[in-house]
Parts: sequence; structure tokens; C-alpha cells
Amino acid sequence: MFGLHMMSEMEKLHREMDHLFHHLGTNVMQERRGVNPEVQVERSEEGYRLEVPLPGIDPDKLQIELLGRRLSLVAESADGDPEEKVVWHRRERRSPAFTRSLTLSEEIDADRVEAEYHNGILVIYLPKAESALPKKISVKAV
Repeated sequence: MFGLHMMSEMEKLHREMDHLFHHLGTNVMQERRGVNPEVQVERSEEGYRLEVPLPGIDPDKLQIELLGRRLSLVAESADGDPEEKVVWHRRERRSPAFTRSLTLSEEIDADRVEAEYHNGILVIYLPKAESALPKKISVKAV
């Protein structure tokens, strides 16, 4: 019974916070999602495939860095300066700047990393380093 009461109170607090921030012209959850894009990571025997939705980001302003097993994504805002004659009443479609880092569990072959950006989706292919791939060891009969 205590758990249901606690959940009800948490939902009430969440609604009140949304209401408060709504009147300030922002939604905290949307801002948080925009700043930290969701990264989908697939792992196979050959390497990793990352998919990151980044609508509105200029691919020229996107930086991808790999240092050891740590991958970093950095993007600048794609908004630019608004026109002087335009007075915004509300402006929700924007792509804020962000930095996102991931540490992978295996070494990556940096020379073979590839990245593609198409229709607002960034896809990064990270092949495992030769030292991280499984080795087949032959057994000699003596």
C-alpha cells in the first residue's frame, strides 16, 4: 500500500514540475533528451555499430573522436542566428549542442572506423582491433 501511495505522490510531483516549467516555456524532459541523444549500440563478433538520432545537426559541425576504447561525439547547435525581423512566440524545433562519450569493452581499429549521416541518423561502424578478435589455435598431435 505504501508503494502505491509513494508512486502517486511521485506522479503528482512530476505533473507539478511539468506545469511549472511549461509556464517558463520549456519542458525539462525534452531538454534533457535533446542534450543527450539516445545511442543504440549493437555488438557483433567483428565490432560495434552505433546509431544516434541527430535531426537538424549539420554533419560538418559534428566531431567524432576515438581514444583507445573511448568514443566521444560533440556537436554544435545547428540553429544559427534567427532573422532580425522574426519575433518568436514559441520555438521548439532546435538542436542543442551536446557532448556524449561511451567506453567500449574492447579495443577498436581506429583506421577502419566509418561514420555515415543520413536523414538525421548518425551511424558509426567501429571494427574491433585485431588483438580483440578471437583467435583460432590449432592443436598439433604429437
